Amino acid sequence: MSLAVDILARGKGRIQERLINAWVSQGHHAAPIDAGEFDPSLEHDMQVFHERITRVHDGPKEMGSIHNTVMTMTEDEASDLAQTMTDLVNRLRGYVQETGGRV
Repeated sequence: MSLAVDILARGKGRIQERLINAWVSQGHHAAPIDAGEFDPSLEHDMQVFHERITRVHDGPKEMGSIHNTVMTMTEDEASDLAQTMTDLVNRLRGYVQETGGRV
């Protein structure tokens, strides 16, 4: 989780490139979370984030929906999504600390 935040904060490139690298670095490019895995509010927000970062399905298939989505965003949109990712990471950390779980 901290790797994603580190990539967003100190990675090279435009915010769109850092956002893609941060997401992929965590292995989240595979699938949304399973229902019942986390607190319902956190699950909902993670699902909404996943939908936001994978909404563009047309474009080069080899690049994938995350790349295609993020590269259509303005700097402000990508910055907002990066902030959302950082907030989710912090909430996940809190979840792990509270429950002793692993993410």
